[in-house]
Amino acid sequence: MARLIAILVGLVAVLSSVSPVRAVAPDDESYPPDAIVNLIDPFSCDPKAVMGEIGAVQPASVVTLQVILVRETAGIMRQTTPTGDVLGSATLTAGSDGQLEYSIPIEQGRYGSVVVYATGTNSVGDPFALQTTGTIVTCPEQIPRTGSNTRQWVQVGLAAIVVGAILVAATRRRRVRTSA
Repeated sequence: MARLIAILVGLVAVLSSVSPVRAVAPDDESYPPDAIVNLIDPFSCDPKAVMGEIGAVQPASVVTLQVILVRETAGIMRQTTPTGDVLGSATLTAGSDGQLEYSIPIEQGRYGSVVVYATGTNSVGDPFALQTTGTIVTCPEQIPRTGSNTRQWVQVGLAAIVVGAILVAATRRRRVRTSA
């Protein structure tokens, strides 16, 4: 029995000295990797440039951008270069945070549906092709008026004065006739 107790104490000592196997956690990486996003600033009428920001690209990588005027848009996002007239292009370098702000000067006097097409390297080192659509419109010749129209109020006021003067004159004539 003493031998059995000695063996059990020995086994407990051996098992307690062995450290358990710990799982090694991989580096903090989100899966799927961050999506490439092209956020275009809203277009004004007759814009001189198209501006926006692309995120989640490889830091310090080169991104090529084109603004392409397309004949028709079906709302389908293709991964190939769209066909049409290139209104402007730029080649820029992403920042150390993987973000890229851009302003692409474009040809003036051209209107319709456009695609902002970007190519580069994503945050995990794979090439990407991304496109976002928008519409370029002409500015109206005159900006529509809103609010009150002062000229109209002046005309109504003058009409009221004229009508009042006519009523006063008519009343005086009646008084003159009835008193005579």
